[in-house]
Amino acid sequence: LAWNIALSKKPYNEGEFIKKCLCDVVEILSPENDKLKRMVSDVQLSRHTVEHRISDINMAIQSQLHSDLHACEYFSVALDESCDIQDKAQLAIFDSLCQTIDQRRTP
Repeated sequence: LAWNIALSKKPYNEGEFIKKCLCDVVEILSPENDKLKRMVSDVQLSRHTVEHRISDINMAIQSQLHSDLHACEYFSVALDESCDIQDKAQLAIFDSLCQTIDQRRTP
């Protein structure tokens, strides 16, 4: 959920709203399932929890990018700035990494 909140650029406190919606859905779809109700209500989605999870996601992405950059033979970076519908500047960053065959990760 934290990933989706960050991806949609919603405030971190949206987690509590989502949790309430999930509780309502469980109540409608399975009113007799107390275990499921308890599991949903126990999910931590406070603003601070969502903030920490998004920070953890950020650190994981940074670590992976650093590792990929360290392992690549060549790379290129392209930057593009444009304005959204509200005339707010948006920066897009594109990178391309080139690794030799023996450096590629196997799935």
